[in-house]
Amino acid sequence: MATSKQVSNGTDPQSDWNQGYGFQFWRCRHNAFRGDGAFGQYCLVMPDQDAVVAITSGVKDMQAVLNVIWAKLLPAFQSEALPANPAALDRLKEYLVRLEVRPAQGAATSPLSGSVINRKFVFPANDQQFESLEIASSDSGKTLTLEARIGGKDMMVPCGYLKWEKGRAPLLGGPLAQFPDEPTAGTFAWPTDDTCMIQLCACETPFQTTLALKFDGDQVTLDSEANVAFGPTKKPRLIGRVDQVAGTKV
Repeated sequence: MATSKQVSNGTDPQSDWNQGYGFQFWRCRHNAFRGDGAFGQYCLVMPDQDAVVAITSGVKDMQAVLNVIWAKLLPAFQSEALPANPAALDRLKEYLVRLEVRPAQGAATSPLSGSVINRKFVFPANDQQFESLEIASSDSGKTLTLEARIGGKDMMVPCGYLKWEKGRAPLLGGPLAQFPDEPTAGTFAWPTDDTCMIQLCACETPFQTTLALKFDGDQVTLDSEANVAFGPTKKPRLIGRVDQVAGTKV
């Protein structure tokens, strides 16, 4: 009963959100059913194929993920066991090893980096509760650490160039920011001379945040955007200035 249709939820034959709803389970096309969570977390059960598909993701279009299952995986099922294919299995393993979330793209450094690294910038009161930030480095900018204070909480995330550096930090804003210590990874690049792009990934969640820091003398412009969110993904622009009290680290 839990996985069968208990109530109608639409009439679109191409939508997996219009096939009926059970007791906490969605009915799907192709006689399947599923449990799903925000931004693309699926437990898809396919009784006719004797299969269960588990997916974790961070996407805005959850229907698109299910469309891939029906277009690619469903036709591959057969009534009998498929013969072994060692060559294809090896290719799959090699492909999976290379999978990654794309790191920030751009140059490794900038002519401005020497004048902005290890400088603390502070922000006037704002709805995002972003109080201060600093891109710190002890190796002349080869690696960076984002140091920020948001809503009274300090966070430090190491960031690698063309690779992800792992750390632990609270999530950036939103209703989930109550968790103070998430496995996090960071990456950075300079897409232009005056802009440092920092990407942060909360590794055990769907959430990624991109920070664009544009420097102009003693001023920094901060644009922040998340891949997915419970609400707008793009935050209002913030402008900060060098903390004259903190000065520059030596």
